Amino acid sequence: MPTNGKGRTARQRTRKKTQNPKNFVAQEIYYDLLKSMKREFGFKNKSLAPFVFKDTGRGMMAKTRICEGDVILSIPQAAMVGVNSAFNLSKFAQSISSVYHSMHDGLKLSGIQILCIFLIEEKRKLGKNKPSSTWGYYVKVLPQTFTHPLYWEMEEIHTLPKQLQICVNKTIDCVKQQFKELNEMIKKLKLGSDLNYHEEISWIEYRWAWCCVNTRCVYSTHDD
Repeated sequence: MPTNGKGRTARQRTRKKTQNPKNFVAQEIYYDLLKSMKREFGFKNKSLAPFVFKDTGRGMMAKTRICEGDVILSIPQAAMVGVNSAFNLSKFAQSISSVYHSMHDGLKLSGIQILCIFLIEEKRKLGKNKPSSTWGYYVKVLPQTFTHPLYWEMEEIHTLPKQLQICVNKTIDCVKQQFKELNEMIKKLKLGSDLNYHEEISWIEYRWAWCCVNTRCVYSTHDD
């Protein structure tokens, strides 16, 4: 007997339509990212799709039944950004490193600084309306703000238990020191033909990039 006035064929069509990855993606930028990863890196994904849930926000939805032992998600190595690959992709980081290597100043970029510079550089390209790079689609889907204590007011931090306040303040001081050292390096750079690469980084930019890296990094024993 038809259910809700629909026969079997109609129900099957509806089911197939709702299983279409395009319908799972609540915003076009997520679908653009998937297309870019497929085109640039040969990324294949048959099990999951981006989805914005009503109660919990964005996440991943299973498109098919997942059984024990199934590979849920496999990311091509070329699509994973590590310290070395970020350095090779970032003209900004290379520019700073080359100048300081020749000056023997003793300061050098840390891994976290390189990753942050990479994200900031890619985000600046989007802001300058430059053609989207391979990574531009990824940067577009990153959060624009965080609930990390780096975004808190001092009054909010003071509501934490004393020991936790100490830990939070140490983290904030550490990130601000990284930020300060980075801009000290940038100040000593000679201006090139592209002034964008030599603009000082704002605290808003670095705080955002630091939170992106520290909420999304996974440990890996290889980095190309």
